[in-house]
Amino acid sequence: MYLGSKISEDGKCDQDIKRRSSLASAIVGKLGRIWRSYNISTKTKIKVYESECWNLRKQEGSNILSTEMGWLRKILGVSRLQKVRNETVRNILEQDETIIDKIQKRRLTWFGHVERMEDN
Repeated sequence: MYLGSKISEDGKCDQDIKRRSSLASAIVGKLGRIWRSYNISTKTKIKVYESECWNLRKQEGSNILSTEMGWLRKILGVSRLQKVRNETVRNILEQDETIIDKIQKRRLTWFGHVERMEDN
């Protein structure tokens, strides 16, 4: 386990990402009334949506990105059958950064903290 993530013997965390994506999707699903509500602004829905992320390898990112787009589509009330491009959904919700971008920024921030730490 590394900072709350489960890593297998071969150094991958695929199973942990699937588990965490499933748990997060279940939570997002339970918030369905919020996503469908016309009384709550999209800006407020995005604040509810934004959350902390976990460490991942590049190859695991596509699964997370597709899960993220599913959540953003729910927030906007747009299904994939409506053929609205991901870029359009992101623009409407003012989500310029993907969850992967946010993870990379947090990693760099963490690296800066670690780099400045004393050896002991």
